[in-house]
Amino acid sequence: IEALAETIASAVLAAFPVAAVDVTVHKPKAPIEVPFGDVAVTLRRSRA
Repeated sequence: IEALAETIASAVLAAFPVAAVDVTVHKPKAPIEVPFGDVAVTLRRSRA
């Protein structure tokens, strides 16, 4: 899910005149063998 979040952030920065973007991707049915409610990754990307 990290790669997906990075792809989304890069696409938003390329397509829109924004200074920064925060992306959160949730995977509620991740293949983890312990009980959990949700798995998520959040990243922030900004223009250099």
